[in-house]
Amino acid sequence: MCFAIPKKIEIITKDTITTTDGVIAKNGGLKLEKGDYVLIYGDVVVEKIPKSDATKALHDIVQFK
Repeated sequence: MCFAIPKKIEIITKDTITTTDGVIAKNGGLKLEKGDYVLIYGDVVVEKIPKSDATKALHDIVQFK
């Protein structure tokens, strides 16, 4: 089973993003801004998600532990 954990963008460069926790991923062609929440699969950003969805997912992950 594969899944992605929501990450918040801290830095955007030409081809990559860096998240607030230091993960570096390639921009998958999405229009992204600092502060956006994204899903990363492998080393590529695959989807931009609303903050409310990211917050709920992170809350559910913490509850699962």
